[in-house]
Amino acid sequence: MAQHKSEQLQANRLACADRAQKNFDLLGISENKVVDGETGAFFNHYSAKYARCLIQIETITFSNDGTSTAASDISDADERTEFGSSFQSAGMVNSCIMTPPDRPETACHSASEWSAYVKEMMTS
Repeated sequence: MAQHKSEQLQANRLACADRAQKNFDLLGISENKVVDGETGAFFNHYSAKYARCLIQIETITFSNDGTSTAASDISDADERTEFGSSFQSAGMVNSCIMTPPDRPETACHSASEWSAYVKEMMTS
């Protein structure tokens, strides 16, 4: 029984990785290289706690004046339900919302608070 659960979890993780890659590719963002002033990366995680395939997408946009903005969001790779987003520029958090599936939406106020939330969601 335990081996079956372990095998199922591994199968879910592999399927999640494939679905997350396809979702990221649909966005047309170049991964880890700057194209048209933008770069991005994604991370996936099958959450056994929430029984969902989660995807975190991070993008950085570079302006002609030398500034940059960073955006990060976590969503369900299948349903595209958003579970949180953060937008930062000049090292300041401009907007940050955390919406876990099991708790009400809350605002976050710092990059470290967002990072802790990402860690919680992407390792649950």
